[in-house]
Amino acid sequence: MASDDQIHAALSAIRGEDQLALLAGVIGGSSASISIADSSDPALPLVYVNEAFEILSGYTRSDVLGQNCRFLSAERPDSAERSRLREAIADRRPGVFELRNKRKDGVIFWNRLSLYPVSLPGGRSYLVATQEDISAEREAQVDRDSARGQLLSALAGTREGFLLLDKYGVVEVANARFREFYESAPDQWTRGRHFTASWSDYLVGLQEPPKTAARKAEQRFEQIASGQKDREEQLPDGRVVQVNDTVIPYTGYVTVVTDITTHKATERRLAERMVAIDAAQDGMAIADGAGRFVYLNPSHVTMFGYDTPMDLIGQSWEKLYRPEQIAYLQKHAMPVLMESGRWRGDIAGIRKDGSEIMQDVALTRLDGVGLICVTRDISDRVRGENERARLREQLAQAQRQEAIGHLAAGIAHDFNNILAVVSGSARLIAEDASEALAPHVQRIIAAGDQAQQLVARILDFGARAPERAVQDMRKPFIDAITLVKSSLPMNIKPVIYQPDTPVTGELDPTDLMQVILNLALNARDAMPAGGRLMFTLDQAPDTLHRQTPTLGHVRQDVEYARLTIADTGNGIEPERMGSIFEPYHSTKGEDGTGLGLAVVSSIVTSIGGALFVISTPGDGTQFDVLWPLTMARKPERPDPLTHAPSADLSGRRVILVDDDAAVAEIMAEEIERRGAEVAVCTDARDALDAVSEDPDFWDVIITDFDMPVMSGAELARKINVLSPGKAMILCTALADWRGRNETAAELFSSVLQKPLKDGALAIAVSECIDG
Repeated sequence: MASDDQIHAALSAIRGEDQLALLAGVIGGSSASISIADSSDPALPLVYVNEAFEILSGYTRSDVLGQNCRFLSAERPDSAERSRLREAIADRRPGVFELRNKRKDGVIFWNRLSLYPVSLPGGRSYLVATQEDISAEREAQVDRDSARGQLLSALAGTREGFLLLDKYGVVEVANARFREFYESAPDQWTRGRHFTASWSDYLVGLQEPPKTAARKAEQRFEQIASGQKDREEQLPDGRVVQVNDTVIPYTGYVTVVTDITTHKATERRLAERMVAIDAAQDGMAIADGAGRFVYLNPSHVTMFGYDTPMDLIGQSWEKLYRPEQIAYLQKHAMPVLMESGRWRGDIAGIRKDGSEIMQDVALTRLDGVGLICVTRDISDRVRGENERARLREQLAQAQRQEAIGHLAAGIAHDFNNILAVVSGSARLIAEDASEALAPHVQRIIAAGDQAQQLVARILDFGARAPERAVQDMRKPFIDAITLVKSSLPMNIKPVIYQPDTPVTGELDPTDLMQVILNLALNARDAMPAGGRLMFTLDQAPDTLHRQTPTLGHVRQDVEYARLTIADTGNGIEPERMGSIFEPYHSTKGEDGTGLGLAVVSSIVTSIGGALFVISTPGDGTQFDVLWPLTMARKPERPDPLTHAPSADLSGRRVILVDDDAAVAEIMAEEIERRGAEVAVCTDARDALDAVSEDPDFWDVIITDFDMPVMSGAELARKINVLSPGKAMILCTALADWRGRNETAAELFSSVLQKPLKDGALAIAVSECIDG
């Protein structure tokens, strides 16, 4: 655009009348509305208007020339803008004014009036004015102001801070929240101020030096102009904000500031909790609404034998359970979860390698999240509980056995005394028995010996070392059956099979007899309506070596005898088969002890044998016992009646003390027959009186242990005071007499167990005297 000097120089080169014609042509043809008023005249009459003025106002030249242009104004006379215009006209100074004017047709429009005073030589002065219709611009401005007001109103209630800058960095809008974050002085963020000035004031308010503040303000504006996103800052009061700068092309910049202090604190707590969850020993997992894993902590992953969470992420929780466990959870856990939102229980999971893991599982259902699972490996606890339960059961069994043992000890004591009478009487009869009576007496003696061993086994079940010897199994087999027959009712027929050749094995006859007795009596009780009871002894066939026994093991390199006890009774239900050998398990109710088959199991296991059970409910039961054999030479055994030990006790004086008179008489008669003089006392005090009268008169004192008033140990101790070194023999039916008095054993020269073997008492008396 040409300068005023250039225009003046151009006009100077043109002649005066040409200049006037040129200016008139320019003004008249201009698209801008131009009017000239004579300011030399106080009335300020219009002396010229161009065609554009006529178009803008709707008036013709003839309508307006000679009039003051105020007739065009639609502005209130007292308006600030009109007052400002009057002052400019009065002072003959230029100015730009925006006023409402009225066209000839009455339409009001906004007019931007530019006033220029012009003075000419000769004292004449004029006011040149240009007019521009700015109605559309003013309407747009109103709309912008309205929009800005609405924006400010909207931003006033937000939690975010907003700063709007124009393209030059001048503040357009700074809402209250933004000023709260960054204001240090009033009017700091006033509209129209440049950002750098406002930010510099903020930093100075934070005690920054002005030069440093100005430099940092420039740097801050450069950050905004670069459009940085998600920038976090900490305010002086400790709050944390997130700043997002956005560049609006050709328009300006927007900065949004969000207070994320709570969010950061929550984020920190969540991070801490996630660290705790990841470090937890319990397994923790989250499954979505479809049951697929979306999170697993390391403990949960390793608990199930996987390497990383990604091995299970996206997989269904059902992958960690077998079908039956899934069905259990679907039936029992899911309904409770849907109703109460929680479920807890113990269930077995399945590891990656297929092994089971016992878990304590706690499930929680959260709407919008899914299923939260907390699991703990309780395999050790379950094993511990099972072990404790087993130990408690063992303790209970031990207590029951102890109680039974105490009861059995008392019964055995009395029973042994009775056996002593029976066996002693039988032996005395045997010495004078005729040939016809001898077999019967021998059977009584043998039965007494077997009964004594049974009592000893009952008193010390599981602890007594069997007295095994190589012998023919046929004799104890028949002896045991002979005892069983006496307890069978008339409606049960025994059937016996045994080979013609010896079945030689290493065994304790008492073991064999106990097995036969317990199996036979069980068979008897299984046939209340009668039937057949079959006893078989033979060599075990090779086919049994290839079968799996119910109890024990069958070795291929061992020969076995087979002992079969079979009945035609009720049989055993399949569900009971697994527990028939357990102690105290009985199918007879109050009539059974549950010890019979447990004894059989113990003996079969101890000899290294095996047992097969075949049973059909309603058709009977067959027990096959495989007994290991030793094909050694059978030793010669003396006949107890024809090779009884002998001892000459002639002239020996003996005191025999026993509170059971019958037992005392039998024992006395045995040693009297060998020449001894015997004084029988049923009261220990009488024996003590006899010894105190003449201690040297008596050669041997024989005493029972468990007696009223004074025990055998007390009697022996007192006699030892009266006659030190006196020969004393303890003859007792108690198996545990040593446990009742730990020092009693040293008081006696010999100890004999009732019932006595043939000649044992006479030999003991002879040895004590000789000793």
